[in-house]
Amino acid sequence: MHQMKEYTFTYHFEGQTWVINIFADTPKQAKEKIKAVSQATYEGEITQSIHIPVKDTSWLAKAIKRIAQRFSSSTKSF
Repeated sequence: MHQMKEYTFTYHFEGQTWVINIFADTPKQAKEKIKAVSQATYEGEITQSIHIPVKDTSWLAKAIKRIAQRFSSSTKSF
C-alpha cells in the first residue's frame, strides 16, 4: 500500500469559509474526488475516533519499545 498525499480545498457556506482535506495520488485525482463528494451518501455522525499508527516504526511504537527495553533491562539487574 502506498502513501497518498493530502490535498486541501476551501469552500464557502453560510457566510463562512470552510476547509476539507482529500487524500489522493495527484492533484487531478483530488479534484475528481472532490467532485464525487456531491454524490456522497450520509452514513451518520462520528461520535468517537481512535488514531492507530499504521507503521510499526511510528513514534508511538518506538517509544513503547524503548520503555519496554529499559524496563526489561532494569529488572534483570535485580
